[in-house]
Amino acid sequence: MTSEETDPLPGVRNAAIFRLQALDVFEKFRRAPATAYEVRVFMASAALKTLFDELFYVIALIPKAISFPELTAALKLYIIGWVSLSDVLASVLNEVYDLGIAEQDIELGAILRNAHIVSSEIPAIVKRHAKNTRYSEFKRLRNNIVHRGKLDENDLLSIHTDFLTGIIGRVGGFTDDEKVKAAATQEAREAARVEERVRELMEAKQIEYRQHLDATKAFLREIAPVLVQEIKRYPT
Repeated sequence: MTSEETDPLPGVRNAAIFRLQALDVFEKFRRAPATAYEVRVFMASAALKTLFDELFYVIALIPKAISFPELTAALKLYIIGWVSLSDVLASVLNEVYDLGIAEQDIELGAILRNAHIVSSEIPAIVKRHAKNTRYSEFKRLRNNIVHRGKLDENDLLSIHTDFLTGIIGRVGGFTDDEKVKAAATQEAREAARVEERVRELMEAKQIEYRQHLDATKAFLREIAPVLVQEIKRYPT
């Protein structure tokens, strides 16, 4: 596959670079390359592609988990990474539309309420894809992870609870006997079908997150041509 085929915002970086072919644009770029419109747009969209690729690899890690902490870490990483992707998209919109919003104040919800964005096709695209991208749901999950250290995953919680309850019920109280604890742990693991249920959960989550990332890509690819046209319209 070419980079254009895997790019969630195809054409955006090329449109930014293409502007430098105009002599007056190139002169502005040469005088202040770090703050040039073209560089800002290119870097923001490149950051989005990098994070999108990272999410693809995070999904690949899910079935490789061999413990509860590894599985929860992979699930948390996807959720946090995806919400970060929405923040990077906000940065892309900020640069393409040259809104001038300070980096620390950039947030997708606020950007979508900006008058320049409201008058564009962006809000309609966001609305069409809202059901599949599940922004509000992932934002809530991310906040629970970051601020409370809590992953709201009922299936995983159920497995963990059944396992721990089984151990406690078999031990019957505090014991220092390592053989008793080991035997109780193994029996509880088998009774709760921990390995089987975790494997089923990993498979289900990998499928769910792949579909979610595909939906996100479809959303971004519908936004891309709108951004390309805006870049082309930007004054030279």
